[in-house]
Amino acid sequence: MDSKIYFASGKAGVSYAGKTGYAVKHDGADIVVCSATTDLPAGVIVDVNAVDNTLAVALPGAVVPVKVSGAVKRLQRGVIAADGSATAEAGAANEVAYCQFLADGVADETVNALILAPVKRA
Repeated sequence: MDSKIYFASGKAGVSYAGKTGYAVKHDGADIVVCSATTDLPAGVIVDVNAVDNTLAVALPGAVVPVKVSGAVKRLQRGVIAADGSATAEAGAANEVAYCQFLADGVADETVNALILAPVKRA
C-alpha cells in the first residue's frame, strides 16, 4: 500500500513543531490541530516545515504513525482526543473514529495506523 498520500497547507505565525502524528481539520483557509473530541479530522500531520509552518498531511487511506494518548490495541479503532491525538474507541456518544491501529501502544507513543474517513458515533 502506498502511504504517501498528502496535501500541504500552512498557517503563518503558528508552529506545529512536535505535532507529527496529530489529527488536523480545516479551519477556513487554514489547517489546524483538532482541539475537541467531536472534531472531524481531514488527516494526520506527517511532516512540519519549521521555517514556514507548511504541513504534509496524510489523508484517509494512508498508513502513518499517529500520536496516542492512552493504551491502544492492534486492530482497535482510534478516536479523536481533545488535544488532537488518538485514543482507543470506547463506544461513547459523539466519538469520532478516524483510524485503525496496526500495533499495540501506550500514552505518548506513536503507533502506525490506517487513516480512515472520520465517522461520528450517534
